[in-house]
Amino acid sequence: MSLGNMCRKDVVTVKPETTVNEVTKLMEEKNIGSVVVKGEENKFGIVSDRDIALRVIGKNLDPAKTPIDDVMTQNIVLILCENLELFEALELVRKSAVRRFPVVDVDGNLKGIITLDDIITLLGKEMAESIDISGKEIAKTLILEAGGSYMMAVLPAFRNINFNYLEEQIAAKGLRLAEEDEIKNLFRTVK
Repeated sequence: MSLGNMCRKDVVTVKPETTVNEVTKLMEEKNIGSVVVKGEENKFGIVSDRDIALRVIGKNLDPAKTPIDDVMTQNIVLILCENLELFEALELVRKSAVRRFPVVDVDGNLKGIITLDDIITLLGKEMAESIDISGKEIAKTLILEAGGSYMMAVLPAFRNINFNYLEEQIAAKGLRLAEEDEIKNLFRTVK
């Protein structure tokens, strides 16, 4: 399935001249953590609640007077095309240090947005569908490692699951199951 079918299509957009105050009110009203700033000629920016905290509050700027254009991320690291498949997108996403990605059509028009969390959830569902289902379903959490970043995927596990096949599928996607020591260290650093 392509990203165009999986992305969130109800993207909240604002114009570059919108003030930070207006954007934060919109984010609160819609209960979202980011908005896409849509300029002319399919030019995009993105601003998150973290950007506002660091670039406005942290620098003592006046949110009532500061246009969002002054604090948004203008050079978006990665914009994904709607015709990409999930695993193609994952390959691009895992190389970036970004969590939110605009999705555009072949002409560059905004079609939606997809987050790293969305991709991980979809990956878990797609991997689960590729497993031969037999026996009683049990929730299983896998910690996956990709390029030094760790991701958690919750997958259905089954009594008669072929773990060699599962590991082959994970490796084919450029991932690997994290070792037990890595997982323990990861949770120690989170505490």
